[in-house]
Amino acid sequence: MIRADVVHSKFSPVNTSPKDWYVSNILGIRRGRYRLKYDYDINLQADSSLSHILRRIKPNSKVLEFGPAKGYMTQILADQLHCSVYCVELDEEAAKHAAVFSKQMIVGDLDAMRWATELQDSAPFDYIIFADVLEHLKYPDKVLIAATSMLDTEGVLFTSIPNMAHSAVLLDLLQGNYTYRRLGLLDNTHLRFYTKKSIKELLENSGLSPIEWVTTKMMPEQTELETNYEYVPEYIANYIRDREEAHVYQYITVSRKSSESAVTPTSTSGKWGYSRYMQLFWGSPYLEQQSIKLSIDSMRGNKIYRAHLPQEAAGQNIRIDPTNFPAFIEVKSMILLDLQNNVLHEWSEEDLQASLHAVHQLRQVHYSKSRHSLWVADGDDPHWELYLPQVSVEDLILEVHMHSTALDSTIVRNIISILEERKQQDERIKAVESEREQLLIELQDFKLKVLALLNSRFWKWTQWFRPKTRKLFSKEVDQE
Repeated sequence: MIRADVVHSKFSPVNTSPKDWYVSNILGIRRGRYRLKYDYDINLQADSSLSHILRRIKPNSKVLEFGPAKGYMTQILADQLHCSVYCVELDEEAAKHAAVFSKQMIVGDLDAMRWATELQDSAPFDYIIFADVLEHLKYPDKVLIAATSMLDTEGVLFTSIPNMAHSAVLLDLLQGNYTYRRLGLLDNTHLRFYTKKSIKELLENSGLSPIEWVTTKMMPEQTELETNYEYVPEYIANYIRDREEAHVYQYITVSRKSSESAVTPTSTSGKWGYSRYMQLFWGSPYLEQQSIKLSIDSMRGNKIYRAHLPQEAAGQNIRIDPTNFPAFIEVKSMILLDLQNNVLHEWSEEDLQASLHAVHQLRQVHYSKSRHSLWVADGDDPHWELYLPQVSVEDLILEVHMHSTALDSTIVRNIISILEERKQQDERIKAVESEREQLLIELQDFKLKVLALLNSRFWKWTQWFRPKTRKLFSKEVDQE
């Protein structure tokens, strides 16, 4: 999380928590429809929507900024990037501050569309910015269509919009809460609420094609809603948490005119993206700074995870945490590669059964119909150790083909109980089979002794005597 001391306030509000600082910075929150609740200098290295936008603007460009408030971004565009900035702002007082850094300032309501006429002669623009604006409008589609018409042929239009599908909102709803707040996802000045799908529809209907999706991410407890997955049953929490949009706090889109764009959009995730992950450690002892995390999406089925490891990881054990949650795990293959994807070592299915050792919070499932290595993770810190062979290349890639399915703790307990019962049954079966084997050995030994007796001289010498003895014995039995 961004520390409060890296976000500098021109006016230092009293009793403001670090989280308030961060939420305000990541959103660029405005009072009313476009005004700031606090004024901030922008940290260009931060993971905020404004920083993401500014880092994508080339110097000496022509920019149209909607809702600049007091001009905190306008100033950077003008003074640092030497751009010609044109602005449209609702609040007259805020507009006076931003006008100092803009070439043209229009004061008015975006929904009224007067700006479209006044800016006609200033178009086209290299960049058009809607930073936390569209969700405040009555007619965002109408405004966006008009703005798109002012975009240069090679121009780019930016939007940043809060994500209504964030887990914090759903968790709050499941507790019967839907309370508007002064800022954040349920800002009391929002007129529209968006998800990734509805943002995409809005852009496409306005003649735009996204070429890049950027996200800022927060866990539910880090948001202004301060909710948590622990407030709902585990199986519901698992479903909510595994969605693509679960922790996306805000979507930043980079778009071009549809007729000019034939590029497959890319996606960039901000921080806090790893709610569920696989983690690999190397070195001795295992330390967090000598590890790599790979995000897990357990709703997407089979997945190939590629972990880049340093050369020092070769010739020693590494620790693999396949999940950080209770799960059913199917390991299909593991391959060690170099950076050119040349195979350095491949573990066979039999190797995997034998090579994954030092197991913690993992129980192996033996299923004759599966050729893969099956496991049940019964905690949030399951891990194996795997020996990596010594190789001479500098950088390694461990490719793990694995599928993990999150399990409710009750289901895990039931599975563990069944596995324990099956283990006990297997042990009893082994004991019975061992006893049977011992009896068969004793029977065979007895047969050999009988055969030896029948073939002995004693047996032959006493042959004449045995019939008489049997008759005598039979008479004695009859008399009784």
